[in-house]
Amino acid sequence: NYKIPDMFDYTVFKLNKKLPNVARWAGGNHKWLFPIRKTIKKKSLQKCDKIICSGVDEINVLNKIFEIPTEKIIKIMNPIDLDLFKERDREKSAEIIRIDPSYRYLLYVGRFSENNKGIELLLNCFKKLKNMYPDLKLILIGDGPLKKFISEFIGKNQLQQSIIMPGRLSHEKSCYYYNVASVLINISGSGGLPNVIMESIPSKLPVIATNVGASRDYVGEKFGNGVLIEQSEDQLESALELILSNEKRFRSGDNIQLEEFSFDRYGQKLKKVYQELIQKG
Repeated sequence: NYKIPDMFDYTVFKLNKKLPNVARWAGGNHKWLFPIRKTIKKKSLQKCDKIICSGVDEINVLNKIFEIPTEKIIKIMNPIDLDLFKERDREKSAEIIRIDPSYRYLLYVGRFSENNKGIELLLNCFKKLKNMYPDLKLILIGDGPLKKFISEFIGKNQLQQSIIMPGRLSHEKSCYYYNVASVLINISGSGGLPNVIMESIPSKLPVIATNVGASRDYVGEKFGNGVLIEQSEDQLESALELILSNEKRFRSGDNIQLEEFSFDRYGQKLKKVYQELIQKG
């Protein structure tokens, strides 16, 4: 929403000093904001009683760009359904979603947005890797304006048997693809913490993510669950070759406490925030 002010700004100003305001900063690139929009956003954020974000980078942006005091900022990661996103037997999962487990799969889950340079990089990279790994296929889950471009790319490069596009899926179905795939790719240029990354970690699916935002707080070789890269085709290709040559190495993720991902833990932390604000007010 690029209206000035947007609904968030309007709501914050309307409720200011009437009710406690708790906002969630989802990351994104603050450099894309027009000066007037950035000024209004700054005033809106400063009127909030608490601001929730997912990672250290977001805290730094709120501190330095929007001049939000650290005591107003709370780091809480997005919750996910651990009953859906978890380790499963690969062959049984493949049977449920009716795909051939003898192939290896790269997985992308998200919107096919026009400004998503990552999809184009992924397609070009897959086209090259397909010659090196004949058993490799690509699964693109989602929908959006780039769907026509993707379909034309598939036809032009004769990849109809190698790229699978099941469309938009519910979590109840998409969760099985995480158990079948060899690696998830999420290389958008914006910050924040994409839910698909958080869904991959308890599924023990290796992740390739852009080295921006909160992704670096949860993904990387130091966590044993993936690789962080810049948004470039060469780095994506190198990361894919690294993971495909040793998947087991990137399926540990032992350094991350999964209970932190749960709805229960998220609810406990939010409850504490609201209780403190109510008692204060």
